[in-house]
Amino acid sequence: MNSSAISFPRLLQALDQNLAQTTVLLGLIYRHGLTHEIEVSWSEIAALSPGLSRSTAHRATTALIEMGVVRDVTPSTAHSNTTRQFRVSKNAVQRLLKRAVPDANVIPGITEIPALDEFVGGISSNSDEVF
Repeated sequence: MNSSAISFPRLLQALDQNLAQTTVLLGLIYRHGLTHEIEVSWSEIAALSPGLSRSTAHRATTALIEMGVVRDVTPSTAHSNTTRQFRVSKNAVQRLLKRAVPDANVIPGITEIPALDEFVGGISSNSDEVF
């Protein structure tokens, strides 16, 4: 399993299962926000995550900024409708990834579930089995 697949559930857990915040953060990282200041609109952020609306992307990004995970580095003289510039804090992401995973028997994406793997492996496109 690649590190992105492992990081998603860990970040989701660290962000209190807030899917919007997690997908916005991963979208900004995908756009190289860990290493560069990136220019991106709310609509572009929303488009990185299927089903995420522009307003939800805005709220999630604002929450990430308040947590110190993302910085809005848009010049203060910029008009409010200007495409924003963001930078993701490497230290904040490292802290999120280092948070202890809660005690639980099954944590989606982290806990291996052999029965599900077996079931998914047995599905064929020609299967007409009804449950």
